[in-house]
Amino acid sequence: MTARRSVPSPRRARRAGVVGLLAGLAVGLMVALVAGCSDGSDLGRRSHRPVKEPASGPRRPVSGTGVALAWSEPLAHWPGTLTVHDGQVIVADGHGVISSFAVVDGARGWEVRLDASTGEVLPAVDDDTVLLSAADQFIALERSTGQRRWAVPTDSDPTTIDGRSLALGVALVGDPDGSGAPSIAVTAVDTGVLRGRRVDDGTEVWAVTGDGWLAGPMAVHGPSGSVVVIWRTPEVGLVQVLDGATGLTRWSREIEPSSAAPVIAGDSVIVAAGYDETTPAPARIRSLVLADGRERWSTELVTGFEPYQVPAVDLEGGEVALVDRMGNAALVELATGRLRWRQETDGVVIAGRVALTDGFVAYANSHREVMVLERRTGRVWAKISRDEAPWSVPISVDHLGDRLVVGWRWVQGAPLDAIDLAPVETPLKTPGKRPVH
Repeated sequence: MTARRSVPSPRRARRAGVVGLLAGLAVGLMVALVAGCSDGSDLGRRSHRPVKEPASGPRRPVSGTGVALAWSEPLAHWPGTLTVHDGQVIVADGHGVISSFAVVDGARGWEVRLDASTGEVLPAVDDDTVLLSAADQFIALERSTGQRRWAVPTDSDPTTIDGRSLALGVALVGDPDGSGAPSIAVTAVDTGVLRGRRVDDGTEVWAVTGDGWLAGPMAVHGPSGSVVVIWRTPEVGLVQVLDGATGLTRWSREIEPSSAAPVIAGDSVIVAAGYDETTPAPARIRSLVLADGRERWSTELVTGFEPYQVPAVDLEGGEVALVDRMGNAALVELATGRLRWRQETDGVVIAGRVALTDGFVAYANSHREVMVLERRTGRVWAKISRDEAPWSVPISVDHLGDRLVVGWRWVQGAPLDAIDLAPVETPLKTPGKRPVH
């Protein structure tokens, strides 16, 4: 790996649209959804491999600065998605193997082999549950052990050859009013149906049919139990906010097509959307009041987005970072919508979560790089790649502090890397874990 310095309708139609979108993601990133079934057994075991010592060898994008590989662990197959929660990395690969690692030192936790491919849809994770979308079913695991809690098939779809729906987004809703009611797992399929299920056993509680197909991941506001969904048709997008406990619509409003995933910032919903290049209207990022959908502010951007692009919010720092499909990054003030900076960088960005760390904005692009920008100025800090494996592609990025966690594809060993973007001045701490020195 190196880091180098930068240089200055019908149901069938809805299903076809989603399938086309997923195909576009694969082409844009030069990776394909890894299909294939495993043997169906739950390993439910902890690995007893010794923990590796952190690898040496700093990456030096700029004189006087360092980017260091903290640790690297091989995966069984190419990673599809990864997410960091409470000091733990949860990795899902396209062959149905779900693994956990400690962010602090890469120590392996549990590993589970499912009977379905998990694809590239971001899982939903909370303190107790990992909820996964697995091609034609939804699966809930215990977060502490990886043990399978339940699995439910998707709806039947008579308009398709195989008669099945495609599993899409997932979300977890807690118990906002403290009534002791069971938490809700929300699942969505390509026919436009959302279902709320008891998180303990998967039993259906409510079902609603949306207008179009689901455009990317859902967002959840824990204090109110609200679930934010963006529906997509060929002509328009629709932001819809549901009561997670009942499925009732709280409000909805139209936006432009070509939207990114919605994100929550306090009592606001942040939505970025724009028309494609054939339409002169500009793209915009908007702050909408979560309670009623009123617009707080709107800021013009450059171009449109893809549904599986996920902006990053730092509520304490008062900023949201996002990247459009052409690789133009921006940092926006949450309170006012003021554009702090906008940076045009090379490399198309089709899918993936933006990482807004303490000092940096990072994301993967089609040049097989992790692009790292200074948070304060927007200037390019580093371009991290695996030059020893020319076809390697960073497919998923998340972080804890200024430590990035990156999963790579098209490279032998399918590594999971933890990369420190700047010299560590204070130990990285996670609950119950020893610090990295």
